[in-house]
Amino acid sequence: MRVHYGKGKEDPLQHVRFYSKNATASARCFRLPECAYEMFSPRKFEEYCIRIFVKEPHLVAPVREAFERWCRKYNNSQGFPLEFNA
Repeated sequence: MRVHYGKGKEDPLQHVRFYSKNATASARCFRLPECAYEMFSPRKFEEYCIRIFVKEPHLVAPVREAFERWCRKYNNSQGFPLEFNA
């Protein structure tokens, strides 16, 4: 599942224009400088969520190990395994 803020990896606030509160009809729009909002915005604007379901109990450990290897190789993140026993 891919989740983002509407512009993929780009900062969506760089595509928004603002006007002054006291703007007149001839006022021009402007962009906020990144330093004005950088401490309030996320570092990354896109993330992926992968869910893996395994029915056979004997496959849980090998699938988990394979997924952890994939995480280390491709995106340097960690998996958060949850096990549900039916």
